[in-house]
Amino acid sequence: MFDRIVFPRGAYLGGHLEADKDPAILSAKDILKLEFDRIGLPDEQIPVPAKVIGARGYKVDKEGKIVGRGHATRDAVEWMIPPLWPLKVLTLPARGRVPR
Repeated sequence: MFDRIVFPRGAYLGGHLEADKDPAILSAKDILKLEFDRIGLPDEQIPVPAKVIGARGYKVDKEGKIVGRGHATRDAVEWMIPPLWPLKVLTLPARGRVPR
C-alpha cells in the first residue's frame, strides 16, 4: 500500500474456520466464518485478531460471516412441481447440495 512493503517476503496470515453451515435443500444459503488470529513472519508469529469485512461477490455480515448466494424461493417452487423432480435430483450434486 502506498508503494511501501508492509510485510517481508514469506509472511502469511493464519487462522481457522470458526463456523460453517451447509445449505439445506430448500434454504439454499451457506454460511462460512473465517477467523484470522496471527501473522506469521519468517522468524516469529504476531497475534492479531482480525475478521473478514468484505468478499468480492458475497455479502458479509457484522460478525464476519460470509453469506452465500441462494435461490430458496425458486427451489421451493420447482420442488412443488412433480414433473421437475427428476431434473432437480440430477442437478443437486452439480450445485454442491447435500441431500438430507
